[in-house]
Amino acid sequence: MNEIDESFYCDKGISIEPDLGDLRKSTDKALPAPPKTPKRVLMKYRFSAVLSIAVAVASFVLTLVLVLAGSDAHTFGGQYLVALNTSAMGKTSTQQKAMPVSSSSGVNDTGMARVYHLYIQGVCTGSPANSEESTSDIIIENCETYAEANERLTMLESSAEAAPENFTSPLGLVARSLKILLATLASVRTAVFASLIVSLVGSAFSAISAVPAIFFPHSRLLTYVNMFWPLLASIFAFLASTLFTVLIAGVFAAVGNVVGAAGVEVQQGASALLLAWLAWLLASLSLVYWGLVWFVEVRRSSLIKRKRSEDEVGNWRGIGREVWRDVKAAIMRSSISTATVPSKEPVPRGFTVKAGKQEEPKVENEHDHFFWTYTEEPHRTRRMAIIKAHPEVCRPPDYINCSLTDPMPLTKYVVLLVVSIQVACAYLLRDTPVISWPFFLTVYVIGATANQNLFLAIHEISHNLAFRSPMANRIFAVFANLPIGIPYSASFRPYHLTHHKSLGVNGLDTDLPTAFEAIFLDSVAGKAFFATFQILFYALRPMFIYALPMTKIHLFNVVVQLVFDYLLVQYAGGRALGYLIMSSFLAGSLHPCAGHFIAEHYVFEKPNKDVSNPANKIPIPETYSYYGPLNFFTYNVGLHNEHHDFPAIPWTRLHALNRIAHDYYKDLPQHKSWVYVLWQFIWDKDISLWCRVKREEGGRKVGAAGGWNEEDLGSNEKKGPIPGVL
Repeated sequence: MNEIDESFYCDKGISIEPDLGDLRKSTDKALPAPPKTPKRVLMKYRFSAVLSIAVAVASFVLTLVLVLAGSDAHTFGGQYLVALNTSAMGKTSTQQKAMPVSSSSGVNDTGMARVYHLYIQGVCTGSPANSEESTSDIIIENCETYAEANERLTMLESSAEAAPENFTSPLGLVARSLKILLATLASVRTAVFASLIVSLVGSAFSAISAVPAIFFPHSRLLTYVNMFWPLLASIFAFLASTLFTVLIAGVFAAVGNVVGAAGVEVQQGASALLLAWLAWLLASLSLVYWGLVWFVEVRRSSLIKRKRSEDEVGNWRGIGREVWRDVKAAIMRSSISTATVPSKEPVPRGFTVKAGKQEEPKVENEHDHFFWTYTEEPHRTRRMAIIKAHPEVCRPPDYINCSLTDPMPLTKYVVLLVVSIQVACAYLLRDTPVISWPFFLTVYVIGATANQNLFLAIHEISHNLAFRSPMANRIFAVFANLPIGIPYSASFRPYHLTHHKSLGVNGLDTDLPTAFEAIFLDSVAGKAFFATFQILFYALRPMFIYALPMTKIHLFNVVVQLVFDYLLVQYAGGRALGYLIMSSFLAGSLHPCAGHFIAEHYVFEKPNKDVSNPANKIPIPETYSYYGPLNFFTYNVGLHNEHHDFPAIPWTRLHALNRIAHDYYKDLPQHKSWVYVLWQFIWDKDISLWCRVKREEGGRKVGAAGGWNEEDLGSNEKKGPIPGVL
């Protein structure tokens, strides 16, 4: 076979250009080698490593103070977690005179110490150093372990119960409260102590490993090593500081109220809390320093994954310009972004065959890596094919009496039950501490599952599938919104119907992540952050895409929700409302049912050999289904291909649709587990916020001027529904 003469096609102005279809631009190629940076540039800032060493040493010292505090009678006595002064105990009693006190030992004749200082290491007792008997200025006379202190308090409690007439104050109550306090601290102090030790080691090695950076250029390996140790110190210092805060501000304060009633002065360890957070801040500063070194001197590509120029590498003064350039390029990108999308303009594109080697298609824009396509969304095409092959699904023009597309009466009863459960749980938890296992487990297991159910009930009602009357559906959606705590049902409907009518359309489908999100969350930590707070992204993103006009139903939704929240707080307290808000947050966080947010439209299938060949027209799947047991709690939202094909079919009949048109659905992509979806999304380097199919054209806005009106929006409307659509 004769070789293809490339010059022939060039002379004729012919380009060998296949139809690239929906193929994604390959981003799996090896990145080019980083530009060689002049040694003088890297050496210029090497002495700045002294800053990292200084903050690491400071973090080490502060952490060491917290670890050693209270180890003996003379070690950092002021860094206690909580202090208790029993000197005033019994002074308000009218029974007898106050208990005698031995001034030499600082211990009451009954064995109750005048001052207790509680540390991570143990319990120290003593007496005030001045006449004012301040708990912040004492003479430490004895330090003992938690086991020894607990044993002594048990003896005191037994003595007080055996002979209460010998004591003028509620000694048994105080001893019992102190035992509870010690037991509470003992249950978590191991975790705090271990976190402090790991943070201590991380800070020490942060300082040691940074020393070579003063004498040698900041190489890639050196930078990664110096990022690891402060990262370790920062994570565990944050964990220890958080536990400190919970213990001191929460649990100790609650126990302090009990002993305070007996005349015991309680003082929280603000100094220890300050040192803990300061140690974390210093460790974080060291991490920030090495993050900047990596950002400026080490990384190969820019924020938008283009090769950095020689001027950018090592240029500390140009950081702002480089970041602004990348962010501006990402936000203001052109509509042509990947090699998978034919250009709108007649720009020469294609590949040539020369000497048996295929050259890669030219890329006009490197700014985003979404799956761009100009084909029609697949659900309308499949819907028409199913209606033609299986007219029993919907029979135009007699589709009004079609059994599959009638509203489902069961929906209203399920909503009523779930709303009742949530209100009952909120009321029953009104006196339960927020920071407690019963409260958290109820929120996560019952509350988050129930509110996820209500999210999807509102989704179902937005398609007019609870009542025949559109207004009845609008009002009932507001009722289903009540346990969510925040008004959103009125706004959800137009945004969601636009998602159906404009699936994947850039600037209309608010379910699509923006390029800004995809750039800054394109890492394991970023994806974990997105998965944890995805409810906030879904709530706030639509307002940045386009605004909806305020209507009467929006105002009604807001007023009803505010009245409900006010009445709940008045009659059940703030914790009841907190239960509902936390339930809503966890329902869209790391919760099994929350996996559907990511599972529905993110592309999880990795391109195979055929897909990566630009000569083949193999579409990327846009919608995934899930047929597992969690559909029981989520209105069968897992059957998402079926739902997008026929949004007018209610949740109880989607399985029937799948059975009728099984040949159309059996080969479509599906997930086996929503929990695994979350895990894979976070940890798989090939899956990120970029993995969404986008198109530049098609669709219209629902609820906007010149867009769809109420008669166009779905089944059971004034002029009749669109066959099988909404």
